[in-house]
Amino acid sequence: MNNGTQRFPIRVRAWRGIDSTISAISSPSNTILFDALTPETLGQLIGRDNRGDDGVSIENEPGNQTAAIDFRWSLLQMGLPLAFYGQFMAEDEAGGFPSRYLGQLGLEGSGHIFEQWSYRWYAEASATSCDFWKSEEIFNCAYNHAIYKTGYRYRGRVLGHSADNDARVITLGFVLVDTGENSCQGYIRSGRLNRGGPPDQANSLTP
Repeated sequence: MNNGTQRFPIRVRAWRGIDSTISAISSPSNTILFDALTPETLGQLIGRDNRGDDGVSIENEPGNQTAAIDFRWSLLQMGLPLAFYGQFMAEDEAGGFPSRYLGQLGLEGSGHIFEQWSYRWYAEASATSCDFWKSEEIFNCAYNHAIYKTGYRYRGRVLGHSADNDARVITLGFVLVDTGENSCQGYIRSGRLNRGGPPDQANSLTP
C-alpha cells in the first residue's frame, strides 16, 4: 500500500488550521506511488472510490481515504501563555462530505523558569474509534480496513495515535529545555485500549 497526502494550510491571526487528506492507493508494484495512478484510481482523489460509486465494488475498490482538519488557537494575544489545539479526522465519506470522525483535543501552556529553562505542559484527550462522540461508536473502523489488511499501520507500527485502534486515552505531559538546548520530557497516560475487543491481530498493542 502507498500513501498520498495533500495539505492545505490556512492561518488567520491567532488561529492555525490545516486541512489534509491522506489517500491509500493500491499498487501492484508497491514501490512508487505514481505506478498506482490510473484513470480508475484518479477518481479516488475526488472521493469517487467508495463501493457503489460509478460501478465500484469490493472487488475493484481502488483505495481508501481519510480527511482531517487540525487547529490551534493561541491566547498569547490576550496575555495568556495558553493554546487550545485539536484534530478531527474523518475515516469515510457520505453524501460528498467527510463522516465517521475520530478526534483529539488538548490544552497546552508554556513559560520560563529562572530564565534558564523554557517549559511546555499539555493535557489532551484522544479517541480512535469512529463516531467517538456518539453513544454507539463504530469499532474496527478507522485503523482497520477490509482491503488493506495492515490498516493504518506500516510494518507493524501504527501511523496515527500510538494507542492504535478503538482507544480512549488521557495524556498529561511536559517538556523542559535549558539554554544549552538540553531537554527533559515525560508524560503520564491513562485509558482503555482496543475497546472493540480481541481478536485483532493487526493491533500493535493489544492483539
